[in-house]
Amino acid sequence: MRIAYTFILPVVLMAGLVGCVNEPSPRFSVDTVLSTMKVTPRSRTIAVDKVTLPSYAKETNLFMRNAAGALVPVPQADWADDPERALSLTLVRNLTEITGAKVALDPWPLDGEPEADLRVEVEEMIVNANRVMTLSGQYAVRRGSSRTSDTVQPFSVKTNAASLKAQDIVAAHAQVWKQLAERIAKSL
Repeated sequence: MRIAYTFILPVVLMAGLVGCVNEPSPRFSVDTVLSTMKVTPRSRTIAVDKVTLPSYAKETNLFMRNAAGALVPVPQADWADDPERALSLTLVRNLTEITGAKVALDPWPLDGEPEADLRVEVEEMIVNANRVMTLSGQYAVRRGSSRTSDTVQPFSVKTNAASLKAQDIVAAHAQVWKQLAERIAKSL
């Protein structure tokens, strides 16, 4: 009988612990919102460096700024992909659509060298308690073999999220990412 308790008790305890484990947060991906803008760029081939984000925006959690100004995780909301990768790929797709140029992530996958290199550094990517989504920072465009940038431009794009629910915050991200691509396309 003692053997039965030795076996049954751990099984019962494990079953109880399984019920205590939290379910993972839902994961959200940003649907690419394609621009209808068309721009003829000076460069026919463009390499996009991986976008750099502030540390909070690199996290798996989706963050927002609360009324006190603190950055807090949005409840039950995680990114489905690495945010730097997702924003980089969204820029590539939108810049390709807007400019008609060959645009790819660096390292350059095609023969030869790209005519332009794009680097984007994001300072802020957050929605606040008033539902205003802000994406700000700077981008640099370097053309040819020059080791310096031909263009360095600050940017700040904003949109309103429909609500502070995760899906609406993610949709606001998609809108500002598209706006950033449109702004950069004018410099290419």
